[in-house]
Amino acid sequence: MVSRGARVRWRLCLMVALLIGLGLPSRLGIPGAPSGYVLYAGDALWAAMVYFGYLFLWPAWPRGRAIAVALTSAYLIECS
Repeated sequence: MVSRGARVRWRLCLMVALLIGLGLPSRLGIPGAPSGYVLYAGDALWAAMVYFGYLFLWPAWPRGRAIAVALTSAYLIECS
């Protein structure tokens, strides 16, 4: 039987792959893409990947804690 942590980690890996797939077009400069998407999608998707990364490492964390730590990490890295 597969543990809950393994199932959660598998889903998180799929989410990260989806986020990478969504983020690549924002960096390729697709003609006709909305300017807001081109400017902000990469940062927003990167912050979401940080969130999923923390949940991958600590799947038992409550959602609020993972969000707070991911946002703090993203802000600190962006401001550095």
